[in-house]
Amino acid sequence: MQSFICMLLLNPSPLPSVTGKMDPRLHSRMTSNNHKNAAAMISHLELRQIIESAFLPLQCQCTIAPDGSMTVKVAGPQTEHVYLLATGIQTASLTTVRAISNLIAELRIEMRANRDGRRSSGG
Repeated sequence: MQSFICMLLLNPSPLPSVTGKMDPRLHSRMTSNNHKNAAAMISHLELRQIIESAFLPLQCQCTIAPDGSMTVKVAGPQTEHVYLLATGIQTASLTTVRAISNLIAELRIEMRANRDGRRSSGG
């Protein structure tokens, strides 16, 4: 399981629904038999694009430090209120489509838990 620090920032406004699909061309490239290790060759730029596009229509910003640790910030498209800030994600472990998908799923779960926690507390 990916280990990272995740800070959830409370917001009284509802969280928009989050749906994201990977670009079919990229998925095909990453899963092709001819490119068995294509995921290991994904550049930081491509990794950022995959993660950032997974959170549309929200604004997602991925920053990768020289040591390979990544910070993911997800904010509202109009309000720019930060819904999620995850730091310390090690990109070295994101070498497969499954690992990237699992990370995105974990981040979405954290965002939903934050939203559901606000709803149950009356916020």
